[in-house]
Amino acid sequence: INAEYMGTLSECLFFFAMSRADGKPRVAVHVLDTTRGCPAPGIGVSLERWDDGAWELLATQTTDANGRATMVDVGGQLACATHRLTYETGPYIEATSGEQAFLPSVAITFCVRPGHEHENFHMPILLNPYGFSAYRGC
Repeated sequence: INAEYMGTLSECLFFFAMSRADGKPRVAVHVLDTTRGCPAPGIGVSLERWDDGAWELLATQTTDANGRATMVDVGGQLACATHRLTYETGPYIEATSGEQAFLPSVAITFCVRPGHEHENFHMPILLNPYGFSAYRGC
């Protein structure tokens, strides 16, 4: 088993354990600093939903020492709608690089489609001072 596989496996196990007995969906985030090769703690994250022509704030959270945050119990289900996660990356980048952040924030917009309202959504990003990548985790 290689290290890349183990990272993926541990991410999947975390995501599986994140579900609670009440069955309500969660939105989890994970921020990894690819420059330093470690989790990115202390990054503020907000979750919003596009509703009737405006963004509605649903929750805010801060990544922990492992770069993770479980966004909220967002009620019994996520609405079939467009959602946005905004990661406030600037303070972290400035604190770790000593330079002004090129990316003061990173926004990921995603859609919850019919039939997926009860799913958990794991939205990790790989971050460096001049770029990022995002994907839906397992």
